[in-house]
Amino acid sequence: LLPMFKTIFYSATLSAIFIVLRFVPILFHKERYVLLSTIDIVNIILEWIFTTVVFSFLISISFYFQNPTQLAAVFLAVLLCSFLVSYGYFIYPFLIIFRQNRYKICEVYQEWVKLNIDKQIVVRILKHNMVNAYATGILSVSKVILLSDKMLEEMQEKDIKNVIFHEYGHLKNNHLLFLYLSNVLCVSVSVISGRHFIPIFETTSIPGLLVALHGALLGGLYMLVSGLVQRQLEYKADKYASKIVGAASYSETLIALNVITNGGLEKKSINYPTLKERLKNVSEE
Repeated sequence: LLPMFKTIFYSATLSAIFIVLRFVPILFHKERYVLLSTIDIVNIILEWIFTTVVFSFLISISFYFQNPTQLAAVFLAVLLCSFLVSYGYFIYPFLIIFRQNRYKICEVYQEWVKLNIDKQIVVRILKHNMVNAYATGILSVSKVILLSDKMLEEMQEKDIKNVIFHEYGHLKNNHLLFLYLSNVLCVSVSVISGRHFIPIFETTSIPGLLVALHGALLGGLYMLVSGLVQRQLEYKADKYASKIVGAASYSETLIALNVITNGGLEKKSINYPTLKERLKNVSEE
């Protein structure tokens, strides 16, 4: 039983560091992450337990490539890892669609989107004290655009429509799929790396410290890769919107959004370009 408990302990440590590092950008850029208001302490604990269970299972199986059976194990690992990061991309969108008491239909812009953009896109109102919008959903039947109630209160209609075009650019061009696959890749690398290095760590006098450093390194890799991918997708969504509404109009919207968020778009972030970088991007042919 001792090896099993060791594996669970290492997995719990790894997953805890992994989850904490994933939330680091939220602490510094709260105005950008609307999902923060939907995640409470119970959700985080449940995610930590689930991640620990998955890591424990995957670390316990072989990932060497000498024969088809072990290749199948690698495939199973990637499959389970894809499930591990699927909540925000596959499950959460359906919760938004069906929980209309919490995510009310944005009737005005829902009708406008159906008539002018895409009949399948769902537009909902998110109760949030930050001016923000969010696109989610990979499947064609679950693509959702969330608009915070504060955005609806403080932004002009023209600017809200321009923001909707930005979010629709994410959905139309399958940006969420690319982001999801990058997350699957990072988690898969973490599990395979853990399976390879944890037995080595056990032979040293400081296995716990090495596991912690290993988890921090992998968590940093996860944050860096997913952040850089999202950053490029933001550029593309800006470009998509500006081609439809015009660079001048879209630039005005970015500036207005920056003013309303008290300079929120000027903050440097791995995940998001700064206002200056975004304005330069939309002005380029």
